[in-house]
Amino acid sequence: MRFKNSEIYLMKDGIIDANYPKFAYDYSQKNQVFFDYLIIDSIKRYDCAINSISALSENGKVILDDSERQNYKKIFDFYLKNDFEVKNFCGIAPAQLRIKNTTLLTKIKNL
Repeated sequence: MRFKNSEIYLMKDGIIDANYPKFAYDYSQKNQVFFDYLIIDSIKRYDCAINSISALSENGKVILDDSERQNYKKIFDFYLKNDFEVKNFCGIAPAQLRIKNTTLLTKIKNL
């Protein structure tokens, strides 16, 4: 699906498709483009997070969904180690009675 200045891709079989967690990187390399925004809401969030960092533009940002999960600490550790700033957005998600979190990760610019 293509919108003005954006494209959406749906990859099926993410659990068994070895290309799934490195899609952003592979697409970036193949097309010589870098992403301003990457949304990570996948089965393999950690692998997607690590592989996609080099596909970001200089001002690129990562949106990490369901980031309240404790097992995503290693994702935060990875991005903090790579000089990203963390901004959390918390609230009750539609049709759920618990607090959910989405995180915006932004590369800290060196002055």
